[in-house]
Amino acid sequence: MKILHVNATDYGGAAKAAFNLMNALEKIGHSSVLCVGNRKSSDNRVIELDRDTNPLRFKMKRLFFNSIGLPDWRFRERTISLTDKKYFLDADIVHLHNIHGYYFDYRVLPFLAAKKPVVWSLHDMWALTGYCAYSYDCARWKKGCGKCPQYNDRKFREPPAVGMDMTGINWRQKKMAFKKAKPLLVVICEAYEKMCGESPITMNLDCRVIPNGLDTELFSPIEKQKARKELGLNHDNKILMSIPSPGRKGLDILSRIILKLENIGNLTVIVAGGYKLPYKSKNKIDLVYVDYIDNDRLLNLYYSAADLFLLPSRADNVPLTLSEAIISGTPCVTFNVGGISTVVPHLECGYLAKPLDEDDFVNGIKLLLNDNELRLKCSRNARIHGVKNFDSMNSAKLYASLYEEAYKKFWKKKYE
Repeated sequence: MKILHVNATDYGGAAKAAFNLMNALEKIGHSSVLCVGNRKSSDNRVIELDRDTNPLRFKMKRLFFNSIGLPDWRFRERTISLTDKKYFLDADIVHLHNIHGYYFDYRVLPFLAAKKPVVWSLHDMWALTGYCAYSYDCARWKKGCGKCPQYNDRKFREPPAVGMDMTGINWRQKKMAFKKAKPLLVVICEAYEKMCGESPITMNLDCRVIPNGLDTELFSPIEKQKARKELGLNHDNKILMSIPSPGRKGLDILSRIILKLENIGNLTVIVAGGYKLPYKSKNKIDLVYVDYIDNDRLLNLYYSAADLFLLPSRADNVPLTLSEAIISGTPCVTFNVGGISTVVPHLECGYLAKPLDEDDFVNGIKLLLNDNELRLKCSRNARIHGVKNFDSMNSAKLYASLYEEAYKKFWKKKYE
């Protein structure tokens, strides 16, 4: 089959999940292209959706629709233009990933779904809410949104804040559009399947669970001292690794956690991703900063060199970094939010701290660093659990079967 994947960008977590799936699908005979709103890679399978060629018109539309709190609505023509492209016409299946990201008008979804069978992977909560990608402790998405608490408290808002709180209107428009389009939804954990069943927007849509897959040969355990030697890291220290970012991914939380680890001694902390910690070092901890790592072999080396991988997310789905770490045989310490418990069973593959309890997070780090037997057990279990549940070939086969089902259902309905 020919699959057209659609995502906001060709970089970031959702894009990486799409590429992993595309690569695995190709191994079982299915071809894929990725259409994005913003292209950065040189991959010849990636196509950027046509942009507005009139800079003034683009700027005026952006200012207007952002100011009224409906930024996606300015992309109606751009989204409709997708259906005229050869790669759309040739596709057997349209597989949506993140359609939020300022390039796609979700109101056009029924128009697309009338032309091609649509499968939609939900990488966050955006489809269930009036605007937010993560609701945190707000439950207004179950009732219709409006009066958005994140509108006033914009510190962790995703997508970025806009001029007016139109979450109620957005919520109702999404409900109408998705009801007409009837996309086949895919979520990557049971926690999100449950939320889809609780949302009036998606509760009547068909929803399946398929984990994001990884290449379990590319990500595999490397002997720790060998990895450290190749990376020039301290052979004798205990090593922690994290890939944080500001806001939701807990850069500030990680900084406070490290401050509480200063009395451990002989400790190295690798902070990857290109961000610096707001942490005042007293030279008690060896901090190693690494830019964004876009080479999976190098990333696997860093995971393998670490004793523990830390993810202090305030909210999340099932982060690829956790899956990559456990498949590399590295136990993880993280908060028990979103679908994270799917990846890190408590004290089996790492430590699940109580949500946003930084002291419990620190306790988890200390427990695993001090108990070599437990840490080694978690390392062995992590690899076994990761290969069993997150192998990209297994995910690709499940998707291929789902594509076949969606394709047959679409054309049967066409001829009824």
